[in-house]
Amino acid sequence: MKSSDFRIKQDILLKYCGTGGTVCIPDGITVVQSGAFTRCKGLTAVTLPEGVRKIGAYAFRSCINLETVVLPDSLREMDKGAFRNCTGLRRIPLPEGLTVLGDSAFLHCTGLTNVSIPGTVSEIGRYAFQHCAGLQNLTFSEGLIRIHQNAFSLCNSLTTVTLPKGLREIDWCVFWQCRQLTDVVFPASLEEIGGWVFTPSRRLTLHAPAGSCVESYANAYCLRFQKTEEG
Repeated sequence: MKSSDFRIKQDILLKYCGTGGTVCIPDGITVVQSGAFTRCKGLTAVTLPEGVRKIGAYAFRSCINLETVVLPDSLREMDKGAFRNCTGLRRIPLPEGLTVLGDSAFLHCTGLTNVSIPGTVSEIGRYAFQHCAGLQNLTFSEGLIRIHQNAFSLCNSLTTVTLPKGLREIDWCVFWQCRQLTDVVFPASLEEIGGWVFTPSRRLTLHAPAGSCVESYANAYCLRFQKTEEG
């Protein structure tokens, strides 16, 4: 890896010009510019140094052989489409401190199997994990307030989901076409649930306090409902 592999202006990585493999972004970078690594098919692993605060839109889009990503604790923003179509990606630990998880951030990352959303993320963007067909384990921390439309639609390997305390709103079609889902547990804090969040299924049970918006939703869409305790 040579210094000529990177086009840098001050503390912004504008473009990666190398051939790929394992790449360590130089120290001193705070922003990875939009499209900096787009369609770098030779990229297999990348480490972002401490100090990086933002990954721009589509920064790693369609890096189809990217398998490993190391993100720094300093990261605060992941813009739209940052890792879109990175089909080889298996796991990407999201750091505590991340606040912005943009639209389509991991859209069509079909190899992802595990995702843990840190408590510093208050909203998950539209289509953020849509069509992550290999996603089996999805966990949340308290702090999440809203999940935007289609965020996890077409995640066909999900079977159970427990949503965090404090969540207030789920937009429409969030888990649409997640056909293996059997159980979803909702917190008492939920105030609004959109239309067609789930594909109607006889195997699916929604767990929430009696009298909640979830119970009304289950009745409207002919889904199985099981009462939970408010606490």
